[in-house]
Amino acid sequence: MRRAYTPQGIGVTWPGLRDVVSRVRDRWLVPCLGIALVLSGISMVATADPELPEDPVAEALTEAAASGEIVEISELTDENSLSVANPDGTVTVTLDREAVRVRDGGEFVPVDTSLVAEDDRLAPTASVLDMDFSAGGDTALATVRDGDRALTLRAVGAEQRRRRGVGVPGGLL
Repeated sequence: MRRAYTPQGIGVTWPGLRDVVSRVRDRWLVPCLGIALVLSGISMVATADPELPEDPVAEALTEAAASGEIVEISELTDENSLSVANPDGTVTVTLDREAVRVRDGGEFVPVDTSLVAEDDRLAPTASVLDMDFSAGGDTALATVRDGDRALTLRAVGAEQRRRRGVGVPGGLL
């Protein structure tokens, strides 16, 4: 062991350490990596599924070529984009800035914001978010739901203010 003076201070070096590391690397690193790659390839072959995964684009292109009509690629279509396979072998993707379709059950339907009566509430026929509006009475004015979160808007009317003691002298009922 010897002491070496470096700009960072005094360091300790072992003569021949670099040679030992390079010999281990040269003798063992490449064979070990090779064995690891072979074994991982064997395990991949053993666990590989014999059936190839379905390609929705290839299927839609084949169907479009056979029928001579445009075929929608439902796996690539969402609220803001529409993907179709053309009979000439091309794929067209149409992008919209806002949602133009909504998933209703298993199919997409166009967004329809016309209100329909549901119980004592009004709700859009087809919208991106689940929402409803008051049809009158003491219910919430509007409720918007997104998954497990909800935002409700309520109006504080004269009856509710009176019950809470707001605006009544002394705050008593």
